[in-house]
Amino acid sequence: MQRKAVMAFDHEKKCKVQATNEAGEGVWTFDSSGANRAIELLGKHLGTFSDNINLTLTDNIATRLREAEKREGKNND
Repeated sequence: MQRKAVMAFDHEKKCKVQATNEAGEGVWTFDSSGANRAIELLGKHLGTFSDNINLTLTDNIATRLREAEKREGKNND
């Protein structure tokens, strides 16, 4: 995850040299795909990005709601 020099072919020297901008400074690039992949793997390891959906809590809530409705019905009679 480091910057990389942008290389250009120098026809006089017949080799690649680091490209420069108008001010004569070196041109660099950064490829973020490695950083994105590292964050993705770390998130999967920690369980941050979960593809599984746990519906057991929903089922318990539905059961509790039915029981509450039954109790309210008995209290209203």
